[in-house]
Amino acid sequence: MLNAETAMPLPLDDALAQLDFLIGAWTVSGHLHGQPVSGTARAERVMDGSWIEYREQLDGYEDRCLYGVDPETGDLLVHHFSGEAGYGFHSVLPLDGGGLYWVPQGFGSIVRLLPQQRGFRCQVVRYEAEAEDVLLVFTPA
Repeated sequence: MLNAETAMPLPLDDALAQLDFLIGAWTVSGHLHGQPVSGTARAERVMDGSWIEYREQLDGYEDRCLYGVDPETGDLLVHHFSGEAGYGFHSVLPLDGGGLYWVPQGFGSIVRLLPQQRGFRCQVVRYEAEAEDVLLVFTPA
């Protein structure tokens, strides 16, 4: 991830620190593919603090992510694992006005992580749709 003032990569710790709002234990509510859901999530720094591991359980749906920084480019990255052997790898970039988004692969979904005063929101918008497919609200557990 580049520092806009100097056009140099941010130090690895600074790049990963952009995701510190994820760290903690969370109660989750919202909708997933048109159905109401609730559950829990937890995120913590792992492996000497070099990664953030995120785990989510929503009404039988399990999701895991590993967020880290490419040491050569300084880019923030996410490895996303879901049920039925689902896997995705994305760059993570800042949003104007705050928050971050996963850069979609091809015509995939856009994932937005939006910090709030108490917690954060996750929105998923499919490339071909105008409305969000997922909206999850995370509040401290």
